[in-house]
Amino acid sequence: MLQFLLTICDEQYHSRIEYIYNRFHIDMFRFARDKFISMNSYNPELDAEDAVQRAYLRITQYIDKLEFPIHDNKLKCYAFSVVLHEVLRISEENTKNLPLREEIFVDDGYNIIEDIDMSLMYEDVVKAIEDLDLVYSVTLLLRYESGLSPKEIAEMMEISEKTVYTRLSRGKKMLRDALKGE
Repeated sequence: MLQFLLTICDEQYHSRIEYIYNRFHIDMFRFARDKFISMNSYNPELDAEDAVQRAYLRITQYIDKLEFPIHDNKLKCYAFSVVLHEVLRISEENTKNLPLREEIFVDDGYNIIEDIDMSLMYEDVVKAIEDLDLVYSVTLLLRYESGLSPKEIAEMMEISEKTVYTRLSRGKKMLRDALKGE
């Protein structure tokens, strides 16, 4: 994987890609696998591998935008947020490609239309979060998707807890505004 990443990016960024890969690859895989396990994925190992590979492709695509040197916690936060986005995308793809089974058609009071509406709303929210500025996107995902407390986010990102609350507040306002337009 690393060799492939190095072939698709400019030579001036090779050291950055190598550093991120060597420093975070195993942790990114474990994080993705744990997310897929908690989502009851059919094959969490393969899905995690896919998510990490996609994440590295995305990181490589935007490696020139990262300001180096960067503190490990901020870089880790960035890498994990990219993996989390890919986990959500793969999970969404997996739910769209579920095989039809007979149990789906049994009338047990389950309203599939409501479920589809909720799924579409979830997709809209995830897309709107991804479209936000990275600072707000990462903060919102760490808080609401990963379930980290503001204090944990502050420690991870090496910012004050007040800054986390400000980013959450502004991010939610931007998210509300973005979703009102749809």
